[in-house]
Parts: sequence; structure tokens; C-alpha cells
Amino acid sequence: MSLLGLRLRASLRPLGARAISTPPQRPANPLASVAGDLMPSSLREPADPDAWWRGNDLSQHHGKPGNQYTGRSMPVRNFIAQFRMLQGSLKRSGITNEFRRVEYYEKPSAERVRLASERNRRRFQENIRRRVQQVQALRSRK
Repeated sequence: MSLLGLRLRASLRPLGARAISTPPQRPANPLASVAGDLMPSSLREPADPDAWWRGNDLSQHHGKPGNQYTGRSMPVRNFIAQFRMLQGSLKRSGITNEFRRVEYYEKPSAERVRLASERNRRRFQENIRRRVQQVQALRSRK
């Protein structure tokens, strides 16, 4: 599939599966080991690949086999508060509006009208914001 001249490859792993990275290799650059000695030990990767694989064993995470929801799971104590935070995040990013908008087909003429209206609202908001800042600056001078 090509989009704007870029070649895109679809991922072959299932939706919830984690990407498995390769174990760390010894650096070919001798200066890289000097820089590695200056790094704190908590940030350095183990030199032994077997230790790296033991540390990144997939079975140690949550103790359950991966499924389509594993990548989106997280332990929660106060469900209501976390759900409100998620809803707020979705609202701020505009995902709920986008979902509602693409639920049904929108004619191109209606889309142009909607986009023009959204542009004008943003411009109006920016102008009002600028005017309020000017008034506040004038009042603070006195």
C-alpha cells in the first residue's frame, strides 16, 4: 500500500501481541563502552543476552496469555475516577467528536460547511482571546 509515495507494511502480529525486540549486542564502537560506564546502572541493559531474555519474558507480565485486549489493560483501583479521566482525555483530544462525525456518511457539501464553521469558530475564539489579553494588559497598567 502506498500513501503519498511512502510504502506502508501491515503488522503481522495479532492486535494484543507485544512487539518482541532483539537482545542487546556488544557495541562495535569502543567509545560506546566508555559512555556506557558513565550511565547509571539502572539505565544500562545487561551485557548477557540470556539475562535480557529472562527479564523480558512475556509470561511474567500479568501471568495471562496475550489476547486482543492485553495491550489496553491496566490495573485500576478507583474505576469511576479512572473512567472519568479517560473520558476527559478522549474529549480533549476530540476522539468522541470524530467518532460521532464518522458514524454516518457526510456529504461533501455538508463537510465543507462544517469545516468552514469550525474554522470561523476557531478564528473568533482567537480574536476574543487576544482582545481579553489586551484589556487585561490595559487594566494592569493603571
